Amino acid sequence: MRRAKRIVWMLNGILLMVILMFGVIYLIGSSKGLLNEDSQKEVEQKRATQITVEGDSNDIASPSKKRRTGEGKKPTTIVLGGDVVLKESHLENYKEKGISGLVSSEVLEIIQKADIAMINEEFAFTNEEESTREEDTYRVAPKYVSVFNELGIDLVSLANNHIIDYGKHALLEGISTLDAAQIKHVGAGETLEQASTIQYVEVNGYTIAFVAASRVMPEESWAATETDAGVFSAYDSERVCKQVKEASENADFVIAYVHWGMEYKTKVDREQRELGQALVDAGADVVFGSHNHCLQGIEYYKGCPILYSLGNLIFDQTQKKTAIVTISLSGRTEPELAIHPCFLKNGKTDLTTKRSSVSSFYEYMMSISQNTQIGSGGEIRSKGE
Repeated sequence: MRRAKRIVWMLNGILLMVILMFGVIYLIGSSKGLLNEDSQKEVEQKRATQITVEGDSNDIASPSKKRRTGEGKKPTTIVLGGDVVLKESHLENYKEKGISGLVSSEVLEIIQKADIAMINEEFAFTNEEESTREEDTYRVAPKYVSVFNELGIDLVSLANNHIIDYGKHALLEGISTLDAAQIKHVGAGETLEQASTIQYVEVNGYTIAFVAASRVMPEESWAATETDAGVFSAYDSERVCKQVKEASENADFVIAYVHWGMEYKTKVDREQRELGQALVDAGADVVFGSHNHCLQGIEYYKGCPILYSLGNLIFDQTQKKTAIVTISLSGRTEPELAIHPCFLKNGKTDLTTKRSSVSSFYEYMMSISQNTQIGSGGEIRSKGE
């Protein structure tokens, strides 16, 4: 009997020891689990802190940094040209010789080879015959939108002081004409919302944004409002800069166009310089403009070029010198710009090829520019580079 009791006590002791051992193991495991959970929380908190810091970093948030990676992108070329007005003399040349009656084969090749070609359309495509102004007014029958198609124009600015020469209904008729021809447009519209709309173009992996506004208008009523058609006014510089900032947050590359300055004045005025620099501060990678119908200089500001005026691309005026600028994107640190000197004669735009004339052109452009160097092949660079 005593032996049986002793065996029972021994078995109970063994069972108790097993229970205690499993209890200890459970407690140790739970403790480790709690420690691991606390450690995981700490790691997550640290990671969240790092993400917040990185999100605030200019290296991460800067749109230009996004562009510079070049990942998934192919070499892309953008062509910028100045004012275009198709007068009767141009249309006669076009009817007789086609597009070769308006531009030389060399100029045509530069424009057509580009992935995106942009100009300022300083007239309305409309059949309206009654103008709203006594001064020079410009309109072209909608059927001649074929000129833009044959020239290779992909996008036009409508932000200028002639687009409403024949009324706001003519402006809207012209917009419909461009839409039907699949030519994009910026700078004017049925309402302020449409006039200020950012035009995004997807090409070769790049998202390129365009914003356009005018600082030259015959009267205040030309400015688009919440309920009325018109032009995106650059007099409201804060709103223009806001659009450029938004574009920079959503695109790899931003081009801002402004119609500005004084006609036939090669000197850049204070308002141009202040607005141009403000647009760069807002996020524009390139700023360019026109209106004065002659060439103005180039300024590099914070590493970005401001092309104050490229003159007239197609226009029957006394000012004969003009230029086309190409922008090449290839995923490198900065875009590569080149200027191509041209001249207008007898209603036709031709490329300047004579070596001495080309050299004189580069020297002239540098003499009216700031912080800008032009190489022997027309390469535009910051003088500090």
